[in-house]
Amino acid sequence: MVKLPARHTVWARYNEAPGNRTLLEVVDLSTTSSLGIEYKIMKNDNNELIINYDSLTIEAMRNLVKKVLDDVSKNGLPNKHHFYITFMTNYKNIEIPKDIKNNYPDEMTIVIENSFWDLLIEENIFSLKLSFDGIKQKLVIPFNSLISFSDPYANFHLKFPKLDYNETEKQKSKVIDKINIVNIKDFKKDK
Repeated sequence: MVKLPARHTVWARYNEAPGNRTLLEVVDLSTTSSLGIEYKIMKNDNNELIINYDSLTIEAMRNLVKKVLDDVSKNGLPNKHHFYITFMTNYKNIEIPKDIKNNYPDEMTIVIENSFWDLLIEENIFSLKLSFDGIKQKLVIPFNSLISFSDPYANFHLKFPKLDYNETEKQKSKVIDKINIVNIKDFKKDK
């Protein structure tokens, strides 16, 4: 743990990435955003404070999507703008119908163009209704679950890093899957 002035609550970890220098990341929990960006203050090898531009950029990108969707929810889509939004379907707090989740267990892309209803923007999530096989279905999508956002009309594209909050759940699921595997050799008669 790195000592900062008493007004800061911090968390630190050692991070080594190929091709980059080794960094000691320090999280100032008093500056965390509501969108889940957890670290902005870092120290380099010389113990000097540096700005974490990566996390600031990701936060700005998510806020850009939030602002664009908020504007569309109030004013509708201008001109021929339309959006392709890809998100992780197994992210926490995702709310999608079970049949859609079964068809897209990891990620899915939705299109916001002509047929969408009740677009609502909140602090950490957005929700809307889309038509699937002629039936309006509500989706609740956290901004942190976004993988990409595109507006082809404007030739604009954002790609987000996948957050691995679910790693523990994935490991549990693999263990359960192994338990449920039946070996056909267990049922063969020896001759």
